[in-house]
Amino acid sequence: MSKQVDHIKKKQEKDDWHTLIRQMSPGLDDQVVERLCHYVTRLEAWNRVHNLTGLDSAHDIVTQLVMPSIALQSTLSKYACVLDLGTGAGIPGV
Repeated sequence: MSKQVDHIKKKQEKDDWHTLIRQMSPGLDDQVVERLCHYVTRLEAWNRVHNLTGLDSAHDIVTQLVMPSIALQSTLSKYACVLDLGTGAGIPGV
């Protein structure tokens, strides 16, 4: 029973991330949103092992790392060249 509850909880969290990402950047196609959700899930799991970001929850990863990166997309897309210095864990650092 607990495994089923965990599965339902994870699905609800993913739906919440999907909605949040969609609201922030409605131009993203479904495949990109799914990949971002998968990235968040994997980063959260590996973050527990290696402390890649210092963030404790998937919600924090979405709101503090993914969403700012998405917000930059519309601004940066008008430039021909952008330098990504990297901040670790695959998050852009400009």
